[in-house]
Amino acid sequence: MKRALAQDLDGQCLTITSHLAKVSLNSRDPVLLVDREKELYRRFTPREAARIQSFPDDFIFSGSEGDAYKQIGNAIPPVVMWHIAKQLSNLLLPVISLPQKNKQICNF
Repeated sequence: MKRALAQDLDGQCLTITSHLAKVSLNSRDPVLLVDREKELYRRFTPREAARIQSFPDDFIFSGSEGDAYKQIGNAIPPVVMWHIAKQLSNLLLPVISLPQKNKQICNF
């Protein structure tokens, strides 16, 4: 077991990938240390992975548990996408609201 990949629950989360469903204790994906004395580890559940990626608890993933892991790992986290959309909106709204005759002078 690569103990360095056991998730530190007090630290920043390791990368959640789309193949988390197939994680083994020797993979590059993070695992949770369940019992330090017995050295028991487990993978994240789909709901735990979704929470880490900022999906709300009521978000429904379609398909099997493996499909849910793929959807979570391949997705742009909702909070990250919200920040990207907000910045794009801040950049584009002034251009969109310019009078028609002034739009020609913007060098975008």
